[in-house]
Amino acid sequence: MPRSSSTAAVRTIPPAWLHQVRHGGTILTPIDTPYGHDALLTLTCDGAGSATGHLIKPVAFMKLRGQRHQPPWKSLGWPKKRLPVADAPPWKHHRVTADPAGQRIYLHRTQ
Repeated sequence: MPRSSSTAAVRTIPPAWLHQVRHGGTILTPIDTPYGHDALLTLTCDGAGSATGHLIKPVAFMKLRGQRHQPPWKSLGWPKKRLPVADAPPWKHHRVTADPAGQRIYLHRTQ
């Protein structure tokens, strides 16, 4: 399919979503963050089960039923060292990569 959107927040991107969206297609979903609220995430799929993207803005959504348990943030791909909410960088600097092995969220600051 060309795109997928979710109206429930995820803690991890389901691998099935990565395989269902064609090359160049978009996944738009709320994702849980360690900043006290969810963030809207956009991913562009490579057609081979991986995707890259970035956070857009803070949002609030109910979690998917199967993802309501809160595991440690590090196991969800978030960096070990995070800034306090008040010092968090703009959403656009949070990059996300996802593939069947998991997801990684990191800061990417452009000059």
